[in-house]
Amino acid sequence: MNHPLSIVRRDFARTCVAAFVVAMPVAIISSAAHGQGTSGTVPDPISSRDLAGYAHRLDLNDEQRRDIEPFHERYRAQFRQLREGEIEELMQQTGRRWFGGFRTLDRAAIEDSVKKLKQVMARITMLDDHLFSDLQTVLSDDQEAALPRVRQTRQRQRYSSGATRLIGYANRSARVDLSLFYDELELTAQQREETEPFIVQYEGRLTAAAKRLYEVTTAMFLDAFDALEEQGVSFDSPPDGAARGQMMQTMMTVWAEVSKKPRDRASAISDLNRRTLREVTQLLEGDAAATLRDRFLTRAYPEVPRSRQGAAEHSYRAALRLEGLSQAIREDTAAAAGEFRGNRDKLIDEMLDYIDEYRGSFSAFDFRRSNRPEHQDKLKEFRQQLAKLDQSAVEALHALLGPDQAGRVKTAVARRQTLEIDDPSGPVAAMAGGGGPVAERFGRSGDANDAGFGPDPYLPQPISRRDVALYSQRLELAENDRFILESMHADYLTSYSQISNTDVRALQQARANLRRPESPQDAANRPTAEQIDEVYNLRTRALNAIRDLEQVFFDDIETLIVSQEQLPTVRRLRLARERAVFNRGISAGDGGFTPFTGRRSRRGRSFMSDFGRQSREARVDLTTVVDALDLSGDDRAKLDEPLLDYETNVTDAFRQYYEHTIRLSREREKMTVQMPRPRGEGGDGAARRSAWQSYRLVMEDYGGKAREAGAAIVELNRATLSSLSEALDGEHAAALHSAYNRKAFPSVYDDSQAAERYLTTALKLPNLEDDQGTKISAIIQEFRPAYEDLSNQMAHIHAESQLGETGFDRSRWRDYQQRRNQLDVLRFDRDEVNAKALRRLAEVLTEQQEAVIGLPDEKILAKDREL
Repeated sequence: MNHPLSIVRRDFARTCVAAFVVAMPVAIISSAAHGQGTSGTVPDPISSRDLAGYAHRLDLNDEQRRDIEPFHERYRAQFRQLREGEIEELMQQTGRRWFGGFRTLDRAAIEDSVKKLKQVMARITMLDDHLFSDLQTVLSDDQEAALPRVRQTRQRQRYSSGATRLIGYANRSARVDLSLFYDELELTAQQREETEPFIVQYEGRLTAAAKRLYEVTTAMFLDAFDALEEQGVSFDSPPDGAARGQMMQTMMTVWAEVSKKPRDRASAISDLNRRTLREVTQLLEGDAAATLRDRFLTRAYPEVPRSRQGAAEHSYRAALRLEGLSQAIREDTAAAAGEFRGNRDKLIDEMLDYIDEYRGSFSAFDFRRSNRPEHQDKLKEFRQQLAKLDQSAVEALHALLGPDQAGRVKTAVARRQTLEIDDPSGPVAAMAGGGGPVAERFGRSGDANDAGFGPDPYLPQPISRRDVALYSQRLELAENDRFILESMHADYLTSYSQISNTDVRALQQARANLRRPESPQDAANRPTAEQIDEVYNLRTRALNAIRDLEQVFFDDIETLIVSQEQLPTVRRLRLARERAVFNRGISAGDGGFTPFTGRRSRRGRSFMSDFGRQSREARVDLTTVVDALDLSGDDRAKLDEPLLDYETNVTDAFRQYYEHTIRLSREREKMTVQMPRPRGEGGDGAARRSAWQSYRLVMEDYGGKAREAGAAIVELNRATLSSLSEALDGEHAAALHSAYNRKAFPSVYDDSQAAERYLTTALKLPNLEDDQGTKISAIIQEFRPAYEDLSNQMAHIHAESQLGETGFDRSRWRDYQQRRNQLDVLRFDRDEVNAKALRRLAEVLTEQQEAVIGLPDEKILAKDREL
C-alpha cells in the first residue's frame, strides 16, 4: 500500500514543479464545483444563473427572457460537445504529464499543453461571442448600449480560470470584482448618476488588467522550466540526500522570481479596486458607502474586522435612535460617530497597506515563509488598535449621553448581541448539539458543563418520551398499559440520571483533564497515552451501564405489559435501540476520518476526505428508511420478513463496526500525542519518521478492520434494498431507493440552489388563482423527475467507489479525478434544472407572492462574486 505521506516525501521533488507546470495544484486543492468538470482548467460555460444576472443588468422583459432561452440551450449543447472533445483531450494530456512527473516533461511538451489551452480558450470565446450575438437580436437600442459591460463581465470570468486561480491564494483582492457589489446597492437615481461613470471606467480597466494577469500566469510555467534548466536542475533523475535540499531551495528561488510578474499584476488589480472604492464611497452617503466597503473587505481582506460589527458602531446607531435625545446631544453624537468612523477607516487603510505589501512579496512555493509569525503579530497589533479605538469611542459616547441615556444604549446593544448569540436556530445552538429538554437535563450538568463539554458524542441520549410514544403505538397498547409504560420510563430516566451524575461525570472530568491549552507545543503539557486510555475506559464503563439499564427496561416491557404475540415486536424495538446506540458512536468515531489519511478535519471534511468516499452508507439503518415511507399496511407487510432477518444481522454488524471504530479512534489519539516534535522545532527527524511509520501501521491495521466492518453493512444494506424493491411496485421501489440515497449520500442532496422548497411553498400559498396552481403543479411534475434522475446518477457514482481499497496511489487519484469531473457535469446540469424551475415559477407568481416565499431574484441567482 502507498501511504500518502510516503508518496509525498518520495516524489515531492519530482512532482511539485510538474504540478505547477501543468496548472494542476488549484484543481487538486479546490473544493469548489466546476460546471463541466474542468476543475478550473478552463472557464465554466455561461450558466442559467449567469444568464439571469445578464438579463437583470440588461433589464429584459419577460418576453425577451423567453426569447433568449433557445439561444442558451444551443450554447450549452455546443459547450458540452467541446467539453467532451477538445477540453477532455486537454485534461487527459495534462493529467498524464502530471502523473508522470519530471521524466515525462520537456519544453516541447509544455509548449504543446499551452498551445492546446489557448486553442480551447479561443473556442470558448467563440461560443460566448455567438451567444452574445444572438442576445443582441432581441435587445432595444438602450439595452444594446449596456451589452458591452455584460460582455466584459464574461471576459473577466474567462480570465479567472486556469493558473490565474493560483493568485487568489496569495492576493484575494485580485479576484474581487467591485462592480458586482456596486450593482447590488440600493441607490437613488442621483447617486447612481454620480457614481456609475467611475464603475464603467473601472470595469474597462479591470477587464484589461485581468487579461494581463491571465497571460503572465500562463507564461510563467515555461519561464519556470527554463530557469530551472539554467540552474542545472535535472528532470531525468531527481537527487537524493543533501543535493535534494539544494534542489528544493533552487526551485523555491526560481519560483519566487518567475512569479514576481504575476504578483505585480495582481497588486495592480488590488490597487485598482481600492482606488475605485475610495472614489465611489466618497460620493455615496451613510449605509450605502459602509455596505460597499464592508462587502469588499469581506471578500478581499478577511483578516480585517468588519466596520459595522464593533460595539462602538452599534452604540452610535442605538444612541441616534433614542427618543427624547436633545438636538444638541444628537448633533454631538452624530459628529462623534463621524469622527470615529474616519479614524477607524484611516487605521483600516493602514492595515490594508501593510497586507498589500505582504501579499506583494508572497510566493506560492514559499511554504516555509520565515516571516509568517511576524506577519500574524502585526495583524494582531492592528486588531488591538482597532479594539482600543472602539472601546474609547464607547466610553466617550457614554460620558456624552449621561448615565440614564447610556444605560439605555447599553441595554439596546446587549439585546442585539443576545439575539445573535441565543438564536436557537443559529450556529451557537448548532454547536451545542441540540437535543431538546432531555439533552439539556442529562447532557450538561456539574463538571461536564464546567469543563466546557456538551454531551459525550459517543454516548447515547436517553430513550425519550417520543420514543416511548412510538413503542406504545407499535405495540398497540391499551390505555392502562400505556400508563404503566410511562411510569416505567420515568423510573428509567431516574436511573439514567444517576448514571449521568456518576459514570458520565467521571468521564467528563477525565476529558477535561486532557485539555491543557496553556502550551500545546510543550510535550510536558500533552495528554499521555494513559490519560487517553482512561477516557476510553470510562466511556466504555458508562456505555455499558446505560446498555444494562436499557436491557432491564426492555426486559420489564416483555414481562409486565405485553403478550406472547407482542414479543417479536419488542425484540425489534430492542434491536432498533441497539443500532441507534452503536450508530451514534460510529458517527462520533469516524466523523471527518478518511480511509486514506486517518485525519479528522475541522469541519469533518477536507481535501483528503474529498478524495475519499463522500458516503455514509455504512451508517444507514434501512429499517428507519422504510419507516419514513408512506406505505400501506399491505405493502409494509410484504417487507416484514426480509426486514426481520436484516435487523438481526445488521445490529450485530453495527456493533462490530462500532467496536473497530472506537478502537481506531483511541489508537489514533494516542499515536498523535506521542508524535515527536518537528525537526524545525528541535525534534529528531529520524524519531519522527519512525513515529510516522508506526502511525501508518496502526492506521492500516485498525483502519482496515473498520473499513471491512463498514463494507459488511453496506453489502447487507444493498442486498436487502434489492429484496425490498422486488416486493414493491415501481413507484414505491423508486421512492425507497431515493430515500436510501438521501441517507447514504447526503453530500449529493446538500443543494443550496434546490428549487424544491420554493415550489412546494408556492403551491401552499393562500389565494392562488386556479391557473397559478395548475401552472405550478406542471412545473413540479417536470422538475422532480429531472432533478431526481440527476441526483440518482450522482449517488450512483459515489456508490461505485470501492469500499475495501486503501491507499493513495496514482490509479486511485485518477479514478477520483474522473469521478469528480463526472459529478461536476451532473451538478451543473442539476443547477440548470433548478434555475429553469425557478425562472418559470417567477413567471407564474406576483411580486408579492415571490416575496412571501422568499424567491431569489436575478441579483442573487447571479452567483459569481469574484474574478
